[in-house]
Amino acid sequence: MRKNICQIKDAVRERAVSKDVDIEVCEVTKEEFPVAFVIHDYESVYEGAKSYSDFEGNGDYRMFSEEIRTYNGKLYKPLRVTYGTAISTNFETLDTLKYKLQEQAPYWKGGEDYSEESIIKESNFNEKMNSANKRAEVYIVCDGVIWETCGEPMYVILFSRYTFKVFKSSIFFSSFRSTL
Repeated sequence: MRKNICQIKDAVRERAVSKDVDIEVCEVTKEEFPVAFVIHDYESVYEGAKSYSDFEGNGDYRMFSEEIRTYNGKLYKPLRVTYGTAISTNFETLDTLKYKLQEQAPYWKGGEDYSEESIIKESNFNEKMNSANKRAEVYIVCDGVIWETCGEPMYVILFSRYTFKVFKSSIFFSSFRSTL
């Protein structure tokens, strides 16, 4: 089963043409998408935050557990509502995924330096479509929750020195933050 979502913009001459297209995002069941790890780490957690305005002062810095799941040899973490390094207990919606799959680059070649040579005179629809499909490959939908690829967990060993030269260590698993 696949979710079809996305909007692609095709640049032709000096005007931008917008077209709705279907982009396939893999949808799996929990049986196909088993838990690979459970990560325990200290996080700034905001219960029930649904938007950026909900991240004002009611967070709690505490131990938080997060499932990392596997599918076809890749690891995935849930796409949560975030604000900086703070996370919510709520997950992002499909509207957020639609936004992430849209082209965010300028409509002309060369980025910010616009000149008459920058204008795209031919249709680049297929290029934009391939780009959106490539961005969609890092996401999976399972039971209405969006998951994105992540790196393998790593050990984080903390040493803290107290008085009388006693050292105390803690070991936590932490997921690699950047998406691949």
